[in-house]
Amino acid sequence: MTKTRQPTVKDIQELVAFLPKLYVDGFEPITGYYGGVNNKDGVYIFPHPKYDKLVADFIDLINEQDCWRVRDYLATTERLDLHDPATIANATMLEIQALMTFFLQGEKFCDGFWGGCIEDGHVRRLLERLSEIEKEMQDLENIR
Repeated sequence: MTKTRQPTVKDIQELVAFLPKLYVDGFEPITGYYGGVNNKDGVYIFPHPKYDKLVADFIDLINEQDCWRVRDYLATTERLDLHDPATIANATMLEIQALMTFFLQGEKFCDGFWGGCIEDGHVRRLLERLSEIEKEMQDLENIR
């Protein structure tokens, strides 16, 4: 198994930069839906969300940076309770990486998963935790 590289300060900063944009008052991650109609052959196309460009850019960035995906994410995420704010507030980097992978996979199986994760505040808490970790990493670099 290939080991996932650890996120750098720059990787973290690029994600954390989305925090104030994703959580500005009135922001809606889903701007509409595609589908929900019968195609020309009479086959029903289930509706799936049309994400705001900002959300699409955020998801694309996570997909592009291999440091946010871990192979055995379920072994880590199955013991995490996302409904408990302390879970993410105290998350390790491995737990954050596993949750990012879980969120990426979740969209594959449940259209609108990212929208729900943003609206429920899970992404906010992850980005806030990453911001704390980034500050810790910078402090360590300043000590060296």
